[in-house]
Amino acid sequence: MNAMLKQALRKIRGPITQLETNIICGENGEEVLRELNRFNRRETCWEKPTKNAKALALEVHSIVAVIMACVAINIATPAVVACNTADCFTDANVFNRDGDLDRWLTKSLPATEGGETKVMKLVRANMMFRHMAQGVLNETSDDLSVLGKKLIETGRTYNPKQVEELVLRFHKGDKSVGLLDNGYANLFFTHDDKGNVFVLGVHWGDSRWRVYVSRFAYDREWFADRQLFLRN
Repeated sequence: MNAMLKQALRKIRGPITQLETNIICGENGEEVLRELNRFNRRETCWEKPTKNAKALALEVHSIVAVIMACVAINIATPAVVACNTADCFTDANVFNRDGDLDRWLTKSLPATEGGETKVMKLVRANMMFRHMAQGVLNETSDDLSVLGKKLIETGRTYNPKQVEELVLRFHKGDKSVGLLDNGYANLFFTHDDKGNVFVLGVHWGDSRWRVYVSRFAYDREWFADRQLFLRN
């Protein structure tokens, strides 16, 4: 036997002996043998099982049940006709309006059907807008375009005029609307005339309601006890 062959046999003898030991004496012998056979067939070995879409959806739903809790339902939300962004939240005695509404949203806003609103309170911190959307849609995808489209199609978004009317009702004494007036944020999904999804934020401060808009992709992590409003 030439020197090169001896050297090759020495190199493979150790792994072969270890493999035999793992199969015959190891606690997971059957698993090792099964994966060895897969290797010999040139298949992927020790591949982690992937959850099917239904299992993932259930997992997302169970997580959301822990991080959001429904605190109010059946809040009447009238339909609104198409309007201009500049015509929303114009009463300076009531609203402190952020100029980003005009800079980011399209000039015109689509007519939006009425329905009912329910309010979800964040009971755990560190949720981003995408997590909220995944929860309310029972959706495993974190693709913002997919989430945004489904929010619109399922009637979860508001026309800013609808938000304005809800805030005015609360401001005039209708506490059934359920807004937080302790400085914490009230959040509303909204979309413009091009189908772009944003999040309107409303909170009480300095004797007025501050109204601002955030991009859906904004990766801020929100504290607990803030509220998310959902149409229909």
